Amino acid sequence: PTASLLIWAYLVATISDQCAITRARAAAVEQLGWHAARLAYLAPPASAEAAALVESVRYLADVVAAAHAIRSLMEPTFASAQLGQRARWDALILRVPELRALLNEHHARWAGNIDFPPLELAEIDAFLRALVDRPGVIWQQARAACLLVAQMRGARRPGHYTYAAGFVTAGALAVALTRRSRRTAGVVGVLLSLLLAKPLRERTLKLALPWLSHRLYLLPSIFFETGPSLNEWMA
Repeated sequence: PTASLLIWAYLVATISDQCAITRARAAAVEQLGWHAARLAYLAPPASAEAAALVESVRYLADVVAAAHAIRSLMEPTFASAQLGQRARWDALILRVPELRALLNEHHARWAGNIDFPPLELAEIDAFLRALVDRPGVIWQQARAACLLVAQMRGARRPGHYTYAAGFVTAGALAVALTRRSRRTAGVVGVLLSLLLAKPLRERTLKLALPWLSHRLYLLPSIFFETGPSLNEWMA
């Protein structure tokens, strides 16, 4: 459950039939929910093993339903940004409170469960709040991300430098389009300048990209919390 503008922009750019994908996903969620309810009905009441299995399937169904709800809002929203349909974007934002309520229910349902913890939703929830509070700003950032992804997908010069510079360029575009503070614009300018110096490029990205990403929703927060290093992601 990420708020990364680039991830959503890229995902939307690769989907050929949004309506068909959404229908298929909704059908899968409904079927999984039916199986979870059926399993709970058939499970022996006195069996601890059966109870654990029932809970695990209920958890799976709830996680998949939450993921479906997130995608069902984010995908058409970014498709609107990709096509430049601001009126549709504004209409979709009206569904944000409903999605946030559903995600809060998911968190409350599984909070404190060590075996089946709730999804990490802080990143997406912060983005949803910003979507309501600053719809015009996020619209411009999403538009910039969609344009950048379109250029990157059509580029014929793959490589580490182009890949790294692309993410930072997304930040620069977002800053320019949203008219953020001079301080932020200055940081982006310095960052882009340092990227031109090969010895400093790796260290600059490592230090500045998490800060920039958090403010402009460039990359999933998990990129900077766990798993492979930034160099491995870039590779």
